[in-house]
Amino acid sequence: MGIVKTKSHSSEEPASNERTIGIDPENSPIDIVSEDLSKWLKESAWHQPKWLTNRNNSGKLLDKNFEEYVMNALRWRYMRLEGDFRTVFNNYYNTEYVDKVTARRIIAFLESAREALEKDNCDPLDVSNLLDMADQYMVWLYPPHVANAQSAALASQLKAQNNSWGNYLEGEINRSGQTLGGLRAALDKVKQVQNEENQTIQINSGLQIERLEMLIKWGKIVLIVMIIGLPWIMKSDAVIFKDTILQEMIGIKQWIGMLIIGIIGGVGAFLSGLLQVRRTRVTQGEFKESVIQFKLRPVVGAIFAMFIAALLSWDVISGIEIKNAGAFILIAFLCGFSERYFLNLLKIDDEGNSTAVPSAPVVASAGGQNPAPTKEEGNGEPENVNQRKL
Repeated sequence: MGIVKTKSHSSEEPASNERTIGIDPENSPIDIVSEDLSKWLKESAWHQPKWLTNRNNSGKLLDKNFEEYVMNALRWRYMRLEGDFRTVFNNYYNTEYVDKVTARRIIAFLESAREALEKDNCDPLDVSNLLDMADQYMVWLYPPHVANAQSAALASQLKAQNNSWGNYLEGEINRSGQTLGGLRAALDKVKQVQNEENQTIQINSGLQIERLEMLIKWGKIVLIVMIIGLPWIMKSDAVIFKDTILQEMIGIKQWIGMLIIGIIGGVGAFLSGLLQVRRTRVTQGEFKESVIQFKLRPVVGAIFAMFIAALLSWDVISGIEIKNAGAFILIAFLCGFSERYFLNLLKIDDEGNSTAVPSAPVVASAGGQNPAPTKEEGNGEPENVNQRKL
Protein backbone atom coordinates (compact mmCIF):
# COMPACT_ATOMS: atom_id res chain seq x y z
CA MET A 1 0.00 0.00 0.00
CA GLY A 2 1.06 3.60 -0.47
CA ILE A 3 2.86 5.35 2.36
CA VAL A 4 1.87 8.89 3.22
CA LYS A 5 4.26 11.09 5.13
CA THR A 6 2.95 14.26 6.61
CA LYS A 7 5.26 17.23 6.88
CA SER A 8 5.23 19.39 9.97
CA HIS A 9 2.85 22.33 9.65
CA SER A 10 3.48 25.82 10.89
CA SER A 11 0.76 27.67 12.73
CA GLU A 12 -0.06 29.52 9.52
CA GLU A 13 -0.48 26.38 7.36
CA PRO A 14 -3.81 24.55 7.27
CA ALA A 15 -3.68 21.23 9.07
CA SER A 16 -5.60 19.52 6.29
CA ASN A 17 -4.89 15.95 5.18
CA GLU A 18 -6.18 16.66 1.68
CA ARG A 19 -4.11 18.10 -1.14
CA THR A 20 -5.17 21.47 -2.49
CA ILE A 21 -6.26 21.34 -6.10
CA GLY A 22 -3.71 22.95 -8.38
CA ILE A 23 -0.70 22.51 -6.10
CA ASP A 24 2.20 20.50 -7.49
CA PRO A 25 3.12 17.41 -5.44
CA GLU A 26 6.53 18.90 -4.60
CA ASN A 27 4.85 21.98 -3.08
CA SER A 28 2.04 20.08 -1.42
CA PRO A 29 1.80 20.04 2.41
CA ILE A 30 1.81 16.22 2.08
CA ASP A 31 4.66 14.13 0.68
CA ILE A 32 3.02 11.38 -1.31
CA VAL A 33 4.98 8.20 -2.03
CA SER A 34 3.68 6.07 -4.92
CA GLU A 35 2.05 2.76 -4.11
CA ASP A 36 4.34 -0.25 -4.55
CA LEU A 37 3.07 -2.10 -7.63
CA SER A 38 5.97 -4.54 -7.88
CA LYS A 39 3.72 -7.53 -7.21
CA TRP A 40 2.10 -6.96 -10.61
CA LEU A 41 5.46 -7.61 -12.25
CA LYS A 42 5.18 -11.27 -11.30
CA GLU A 43 3.46 -13.90 -13.40
CA SER A 44 1.50 -15.13 -10.36
CA ALA A 45 -0.41 -11.83 -10.18
CA TRP A 46 -2.02 -12.53 -13.58
CA HIS A 47 -3.79 -15.87 -13.35
CA GLN A 48 -4.85 -17.72 -16.46
CA PRO A 49 -8.38 -16.59 -17.47
CA LYS A 50 -11.05 -19.22 -16.92
CA TRP A 51 -12.18 -19.15 -20.54
CA LEU A 52 -8.74 -20.53 -21.48
CA THR A 53 -8.54 -23.17 -18.75
CA ASN A 54 -12.11 -24.44 -19.37
CA ARG A 55 -11.81 -24.94 -23.13
CA ASN A 56 -13.64 -27.79 -24.83
CA ASN A 57 -11.11 -30.48 -25.78
CA SER A 58 -13.48 -32.74 -27.70
CA GLY A 59 -11.91 -31.69 -30.99
CA LYS A 60 -15.31 -30.74 -32.47
CA LEU A 61 -16.21 -27.32 -33.71
CA LEU A 62 -18.74 -25.65 -31.43
CA ASP A 63 -21.80 -23.95 -32.84
CA LYS A 64 -21.73 -20.37 -31.60
CA ASN A 65 -24.38 -17.72 -31.71
CA PHE A 66 -23.87 -13.99 -32.18
CA GLU A 67 -23.50 -13.22 -28.46
CA GLU A 68 -20.80 -15.87 -28.09
CA TYR A 69 -18.84 -14.40 -30.98
CA VAL A 70 -19.02 -10.96 -29.35
CA MET A 71 -17.82 -12.36 -26.03
CA ASN A 72 -15.01 -14.23 -27.78
CA ALA A 73 -13.87 -11.00 -29.50
CA LEU A 74 -13.91 -9.12 -26.16
CA ARG A 75 -11.91 -11.87 -24.44
CA TRP A 76 -9.19 -11.81 -27.05
CA ARG A 77 -9.11 -8.02 -26.92
CA TYR A 78 -8.57 -8.31 -23.17
CA MET A 79 -5.67 -10.72 -23.78
CA ARG A 80 -4.03 -8.27 -26.19
CA LEU A 81 -4.45 -5.34 -23.79
CA GLU A 82 -3.11 -7.35 -20.86
CA GLY A 83 -0.10 -8.35 -22.94
CA ASP A 84 0.53 -4.76 -24.07
CA PHE A 85 0.24 -3.44 -20.53
CA ARG A 86 2.52 -6.04 -18.99
CA THR A 87 5.11 -5.51 -21.73
CA VAL A 88 5.32 -1.75 -21.13
CA PHE A 89 4.83 -1.96 -17.36
CA ASN A 90 7.47 -4.66 -16.77
CA ASN A 91 10.08 -3.13 -19.07
CA TYR A 92 9.76 0.44 -17.83
CA TYR A 93 8.55 -0.02 -14.23
CA ASN A 94 11.67 1.52 -12.67
CA THR A 95 11.86 4.38 -15.17
CA GLU A 96 10.32 7.81 -15.03
CA TYR A 97 8.09 7.05 -18.01
CA VAL A 98 5.59 4.91 -16.08
CA ASP A 99 2.93 6.85 -14.20
CA LYS A 100 2.25 4.59 -11.20
CA VAL A 101 -1.15 6.14 -10.42
CA THR A 102 -2.31 5.55 -13.98
CA ALA A 103 -0.86 2.04 -13.95
CA ARG A 104 -2.93 1.22 -10.87
CA ARG A 105 -6.10 2.39 -12.62
CA ILE A 106 -5.30 0.26 -15.68
CA ILE A 107 -4.80 -2.78 -13.44
CA ALA A 108 -8.21 -2.13 -11.84
CA PHE A 109 -9.89 -1.84 -15.26
CA LEU A 110 -8.27 -5.05 -16.50
CA GLU A 111 -9.18 -6.95 -13.32
CA SER A 112 -12.81 -5.85 -13.55
CA ALA A 113 -12.99 -6.74 -17.24
CA ARG A 114 -11.46 -10.17 -16.67
CA GLU A 115 -13.84 -10.97 -13.81
CA ALA A 116 -16.81 -9.97 -15.98
CA LEU A 117 -15.60 -11.97 -18.99
CA GLU A 118 -15.20 -15.07 -16.83
CA LYS A 119 -18.94 -15.00 -16.13
CA ASP A 120 -21.56 -16.40 -18.47
CA ASN A 121 -23.94 -13.45 -18.19
CA CYS A 122 -21.91 -10.24 -18.36
CA ASP A 123 -22.85 -7.05 -20.18
CA PRO A 124 -20.68 -6.74 -23.33
CA LEU A 125 -21.11 -2.95 -23.38
CA ASP A 126 -19.75 -2.60 -19.82
CA VAL A 127 -16.75 -4.81 -20.63
CA SER A 128 -16.10 -2.89 -23.85
CA ASN A 129 -16.07 0.40 -21.92
CA LEU A 130 -13.64 -1.01 -19.34
CA LEU A 131 -11.28 -2.16 -22.09
CA ASP A 132 -11.60 1.22 -23.83
CA MET A 133 -10.57 2.98 -20.62
CA ALA A 134 -7.59 0.67 -20.13
CA ASP A 135 -6.50 1.25 -23.74
CA GLN A 136 -6.83 5.02 -23.37
CA TYR A 137 -4.92 5.17 -20.07
CA MET A 138 -2.09 3.05 -21.52
CA VAL A 139 -0.90 6.16 -23.34
CA TRP A 140 0.55 7.58 -20.10
CA LEU A 141 2.91 4.61 -19.68
CA TYR A 142 4.49 4.82 -23.13
CA PRO A 143 8.15 5.79 -23.51
CA PRO A 144 8.93 8.14 -26.42
CA HIS A 145 9.59 5.50 -29.10
CA VAL A 146 6.39 3.57 -28.24
CA ALA A 147 4.30 6.76 -28.14
CA ASN A 148 5.63 7.75 -31.57
CA ALA A 149 4.97 4.31 -33.06
CA GLN A 150 1.45 4.07 -31.62
CA SER A 151 0.59 7.61 -32.76
CA ALA A 152 1.91 7.03 -36.28
CA ALA A 153 -0.01 3.76 -36.64
CA LEU A 154 -3.27 5.27 -35.39
CA ALA A 155 -2.86 8.38 -37.56
CA SER A 156 -2.31 6.20 -40.64
CA GLN A 157 -5.38 4.12 -39.83
CA LEU A 158 -7.60 7.18 -39.35
CA LYS A 159 -6.35 8.87 -42.52
CA ALA A 160 -7.13 5.70 -44.49
CA GLN A 161 -10.71 6.06 -43.18
CA ASN A 162 -10.79 9.76 -44.21
CA ASN A 163 -11.13 10.70 -40.56
CA SER A 164 -9.93 14.25 -39.84
CA TRP A 165 -8.51 13.17 -36.48
CA GLY A 166 -5.79 11.34 -38.42
CA ASN A 167 -4.54 14.67 -39.78
CA TYR A 168 -4.70 16.16 -36.29
CA LEU A 169 -2.61 13.36 -34.80
CA GLU A 170 -0.11 13.48 -37.65
CA GLY A 171 0.26 17.22 -37.07
CA GLU A 172 0.95 16.62 -33.39
CA ILE A 173 3.60 14.01 -34.22
CA ASN A 174 5.42 16.43 -36.53
CA ARG A 175 4.91 19.53 -34.41
CA SER A 176 8.06 21.56 -33.89
CA GLY A 177 9.24 21.31 -30.28
CA GLN A 178 6.72 18.60 -29.44
CA THR A 179 7.10 17.05 -25.98
CA LEU A 180 6.35 13.55 -24.77
CA GLY A 181 3.50 14.90 -22.65
CA GLY A 182 2.05 16.78 -25.62
CA LEU A 183 2.10 13.69 -27.82
CA ARG A 184 0.63 11.56 -25.04
CA ALA A 185 -2.18 14.09 -24.55
CA ALA A 186 -2.94 14.15 -28.28
CA LEU A 187 -2.98 10.35 -28.51
CA ASP A 188 -5.17 10.17 -25.37
CA LYS A 189 -7.65 12.63 -26.92
CA VAL A 190 -7.88 10.74 -30.22
CA LYS A 191 -8.42 7.43 -28.43
CA GLN A 192 -11.11 9.07 -26.27
CA VAL A 193 -12.94 10.37 -29.35
CA GLN A 194 -12.73 6.95 -31.00
CA ASN A 195 -14.10 5.23 -27.91
CA GLU A 196 -16.96 7.71 -27.63
CA GLU A 197 -17.82 7.24 -31.32
CA ASN A 198 -17.86 3.45 -30.95
CA GLN A 199 -19.97 3.71 -27.80
CA THR A 200 -22.45 6.01 -29.57
CA ILE A 201 -22.72 3.54 -32.46
CA GLN A 202 -23.38 0.68 -30.02
CA ILE A 203 -26.03 2.66 -28.15
CA ASN A 204 -27.74 3.80 -31.35
CA SER A 205 -27.73 0.22 -32.64
CA GLY A 206 -29.33 -0.94 -29.37
CA LEU A 207 -32.01 1.76 -29.62
CA GLN A 208 -32.73 0.77 -33.23
CA ILE A 209 -33.06 -2.87 -32.18
CA GLU A 210 -35.52 -1.91 -29.42
CA ARG A 211 -37.53 0.12 -31.92
CA LEU A 212 -37.66 -2.77 -34.40
CA GLU A 213 -38.70 -5.20 -31.67
CA MET A 214 -41.50 -2.81 -30.71
CA LEU A 215 -42.59 -2.62 -34.36
CA ILE A 216 -42.68 -6.43 -34.59
CA LYS A 217 -44.81 -6.62 -31.45
CA TRP A 218 -47.34 -4.02 -32.62
CA GLY A 219 -47.19 -5.36 -36.18
CA LYS A 220 -48.38 -8.75 -34.95
CA ILE A 221 -51.22 -7.07 -33.05
CA VAL A 222 -52.24 -5.13 -36.16
CA LEU A 223 -52.01 -8.34 -38.18
CA ILE A 224 -54.44 -10.14 -35.85
CA VAL A 225 -56.83 -7.19 -35.85
CA MET A 226 -56.81 -7.07 -39.66
CA ILE A 227 -57.45 -10.82 -39.97
CA ILE A 228 -60.45 -10.44 -37.68
CA GLY A 229 -61.76 -7.09 -38.91
CA LEU A 230 -61.11 -6.87 -42.67
CA PRO A 231 -63.40 -9.80 -43.63
CA TRP A 232 -66.35 -7.79 -42.28
CA ILE A 233 -65.80 -5.13 -44.94
CA MET A 234 -64.53 -7.41 -47.72
CA LYS A 235 -66.97 -7.99 -50.58
CA SER A 236 -68.60 -11.37 -49.96
CA ASP A 237 -68.99 -12.30 -53.66
CA ALA A 238 -65.37 -11.58 -54.61
CA VAL A 239 -63.92 -14.05 -57.11
CA ILE A 240 -61.52 -15.45 -54.53
CA PHE A 241 -64.57 -16.88 -52.73
CA LYS A 242 -66.61 -17.94 -55.78
CA ASP A 243 -63.85 -19.71 -57.74
CA THR A 244 -62.21 -21.65 -54.90
CA ILE A 245 -63.11 -24.19 -52.25
CA LEU A 246 -63.73 -21.25 -49.89
CA GLN A 247 -67.25 -20.92 -51.30
CA GLU A 248 -68.22 -24.08 -49.37
CA MET A 249 -67.10 -22.59 -46.05
CA ILE A 250 -70.26 -20.70 -45.32
CA GLY A 251 -69.84 -18.11 -42.56
CA ILE A 252 -66.05 -18.30 -42.24
CA LYS A 253 -64.89 -18.09 -45.85
CA GLN A 254 -63.89 -14.40 -45.52
CA TRP A 255 -61.68 -15.09 -42.50
CA ILE A 256 -60.05 -18.15 -44.06
CA GLY A 257 -59.50 -16.21 -47.29
CA MET A 258 -57.95 -13.27 -45.46
CA LEU A 259 -55.65 -15.62 -43.53
CA ILE A 260 -54.53 -17.27 -46.79
CA ILE A 261 -53.84 -13.87 -48.39
CA GLY A 262 -51.81 -12.84 -45.32
CA ILE A 263 -49.75 -16.04 -45.49
CA ILE A 264 -49.04 -15.53 -49.19
CA GLY A 265 -47.99 -11.93 -48.53
CA GLY A 266 -45.70 -13.12 -45.72
CA VAL A 267 -44.13 -15.72 -48.03
CA GLY A 268 -43.49 -13.03 -50.65
CA ALA A 269 -41.80 -10.83 -48.06
CA PHE A 270 -39.70 -13.76 -46.82
CA LEU A 271 -38.45 -14.49 -50.34
CA SER A 272 -37.68 -10.79 -50.86
CA GLY A 273 -35.58 -10.77 -47.69
CA LEU A 274 -33.92 -14.04 -48.63
CA LEU A 275 -32.76 -12.66 -51.98
CA GLN A 276 -31.41 -9.53 -50.30
CA VAL A 277 -29.51 -11.53 -47.67
CA ARG A 278 -27.87 -13.70 -50.31
CA ARG A 279 -26.29 -10.75 -52.12
CA THR A 280 -25.32 -8.58 -49.15
CA ARG A 281 -22.74 -8.74 -46.36
CA VAL A 282 -23.27 -7.76 -42.76
CA THR A 283 -20.80 -6.64 -40.12
CA GLN A 284 -20.76 -7.80 -36.53
CA GLY A 285 -22.40 -4.59 -35.31
CA GLU A 286 -25.20 -4.82 -37.88
CA PHE A 287 -25.97 -8.52 -37.47
CA LYS A 288 -28.56 -8.39 -34.70
CA GLU A 289 -30.38 -5.47 -36.28
CA SER A 290 -30.52 -7.24 -39.65
CA VAL A 291 -31.96 -10.39 -38.04
CA ILE A 292 -34.80 -8.41 -36.44
CA GLN A 293 -35.46 -6.60 -39.72
CA PHE A 294 -35.74 -9.99 -41.43
CA LYS A 295 -38.37 -11.05 -38.86
CA LEU A 296 -40.28 -7.82 -39.50
CA ARG A 297 -40.53 -8.37 -43.26
CA PRO A 298 -43.23 -11.13 -43.25
CA VAL A 299 -45.36 -9.09 -40.83
CA VAL A 300 -45.24 -6.00 -43.06
CA GLY A 301 -45.79 -8.10 -46.20
CA ALA A 302 -48.85 -9.83 -44.75
CA ILE A 303 -50.43 -6.55 -43.56
CA PHE A 304 -49.87 -4.88 -46.92
CA ALA A 305 -51.22 -7.89 -48.89
CA MET A 306 -54.43 -8.13 -46.81
CA PHE A 307 -55.11 -4.41 -47.03
CA ILE A 308 -54.72 -4.30 -50.83
CA ALA A 309 -56.82 -7.48 -51.27
CA ALA A 310 -59.66 -5.98 -49.25
CA LEU A 311 -59.62 -2.86 -51.45
CA LEU A 312 -59.44 -4.83 -54.69
CA SER A 313 -62.44 -6.95 -53.72
CA TRP A 314 -64.57 -3.82 -54.21
CA ASP A 315 -62.85 -2.82 -57.49
CA VAL A 316 -61.92 0.54 -55.97
CA ILE A 317 -58.79 0.98 -58.11
CA SER A 318 -59.80 2.35 -61.49
CA GLY A 319 -58.77 0.16 -64.41
CA ILE A 320 -58.09 -2.95 -62.30
CA GLU A 321 -60.77 -5.63 -62.24
CA ILE A 322 -60.07 -8.96 -60.60
CA LYS A 323 -61.68 -11.75 -62.68
CA ASN A 324 -60.13 -14.87 -61.14
CA ALA A 325 -58.78 -16.07 -57.81
CA GLY A 326 -55.26 -16.50 -59.21
CA ALA A 327 -55.01 -12.73 -59.63
CA PHE A 328 -55.69 -12.30 -55.89
CA ILE A 329 -52.91 -14.75 -55.08
CA LEU A 330 -50.47 -13.04 -57.45
CA ILE A 331 -51.26 -9.58 -56.11
CA ALA A 332 -50.91 -10.77 -52.52
CA PHE A 333 -47.50 -12.27 -53.33
CA LEU A 334 -46.31 -9.13 -55.11
CA CYS A 335 -47.50 -6.94 -52.25
CA GLY A 336 -45.48 -9.01 -49.81
CA PHE A 337 -42.48 -9.08 -52.13
CA SER A 338 -42.45 -5.27 -52.31
CA GLU A 339 -42.47 -4.78 -48.52
CA ARG A 340 -38.89 -3.46 -48.78
CA TYR A 341 -40.30 -0.12 -49.88
CA PHE A 342 -42.28 0.24 -46.65
CA LEU A 343 -39.35 -0.86 -44.49
CA ASN A 344 -37.24 1.87 -46.08
CA LEU A 345 -39.69 4.40 -44.67
CA LEU A 346 -38.62 3.32 -41.15
CA LYS A 347 -34.95 4.21 -41.61
CA ILE A 348 -33.40 7.10 -39.68
CA ASP A 349 -32.07 10.07 -41.63
CA ASP A 350 -28.37 9.82 -40.81
CA GLU A 351 -27.75 13.42 -41.80
CA GLY A 352 -30.28 14.72 -39.31
CA ASN A 353 -29.21 12.85 -36.20
CA SER A 354 -26.61 13.73 -33.60
CA THR A 355 -24.16 10.91 -34.28
CA ALA A 356 -21.92 12.87 -36.63
CA VAL A 357 -18.19 12.47 -36.08
CA PRO A 358 -16.87 15.44 -34.13
CA SER A 359 -14.49 17.64 -36.07
CA ALA A 360 -10.85 17.48 -35.18
CA PRO A 361 -9.16 20.71 -34.12
CA VAL A 362 -7.12 22.46 -36.76
CA VAL A 363 -3.40 22.08 -36.17
CA ALA A 364 -0.38 23.64 -37.74
CA SER A 365 1.88 21.57 -39.92
CA ALA A 366 5.37 20.59 -38.91
CA GLY A 367 7.51 23.61 -38.22
CA GLY A 368 4.52 25.92 -38.39
CA GLN A 369 3.11 28.29 -35.87
CA ASN A 370 1.22 27.26 -32.73
CA PRO A 371 3.86 24.94 -31.26
CA ALA A 372 2.90 22.87 -28.24
CA PRO A 373 3.53 24.73 -24.98
CA THR A 374 6.86 23.67 -23.52
CA LYS A 375 8.79 24.58 -20.45
CA GLU A 376 11.44 27.22 -20.89
CA GLU A 377 14.68 25.59 -21.93
CA GLY A 378 17.54 25.77 -19.50
CA ASN A 379 20.87 24.16 -18.87
CA GLY A 380 19.36 21.23 -16.98
CA GLU A 381 16.88 18.50 -17.82
CA PRO A 382 13.14 19.25 -17.55
CA GLU A 383 11.76 18.39 -14.16
CA ASN A 384 8.82 16.45 -15.61
CA VAL A 385 9.29 13.64 -18.13
CA ASN A 386 6.13 14.76 -19.94
CA GLN A 387 7.80 18.11 -20.70
CA ARG A 388 10.80 16.45 -22.31
CA LYS A 389 11.12 17.19 -26.01
CA LEU A 390 10.90 14.27 -28.40
